[in-house]
Amino acid sequence: MKNKVIKNYIILMFLFLIIVLAGCTKKEQPGTGIFKGGIEGVSISFVNLAPPSSFSQDTSPKVKILLKNKGETKVQTGNAKVRIFGITHENFGLPNTYKTTLGPLEPAGEFTKEGGEQEVDLGNIKYKLSIINQETFTLRARLCYPYQTIAKTDVCVQSLITQESRGEVCSLIGEKIKSGDGY
Repeated sequence: MKNKVIKNYIILMFLFLIIVLAGCTKKEQPGTGIFKGGIEGVSISFVNLAPPSSFSQDTSPKVKILLKNKGETKVQTGNAKVRIFGITHENFGLPNTYKTTLGPLEPAGEFTKEGGEQEVDLGNIKYKLSIINQETFTLRARLCYPYQTIAKTDVCVQSLITQESRGEVCSLIGEKIKSGDGY
């Protein structure tokens, strides 16, 4: 009878150990690393056919930029600023200033898996100088916005009493945050 009780006790302790170890495994989503929502922010691209890849001098097509917030924080109205660069703005009839978003860019999350998106209209492009045969120009767009992310970290806070009475809960050895580290 005594051997049966000991055997049951050992089995019970073994099952308890398996449950404890299974609860301690780190379950991290692939590709996110220490950042909660990943490493992407707001992406920028030209809207399809705005401007087209080629146009004649007597036309004046629209220039529109598409912003997609693939990040994890909301970009407030007016905080994302876009402008064309790489050309002489006066020659193309475009302003040399940044245009801002007219609404907030929602982050990628449970309600918007792809994140919020918004078009920014930069006006119509009209080349003002004379062209004899053809000219080739490269339009580029620049985006400025305050980038934010949410970092996650494992923290070990342990008192000397806990360490002495129950053994070591977590390791106090290794890299530590010191005063003046920017936190």
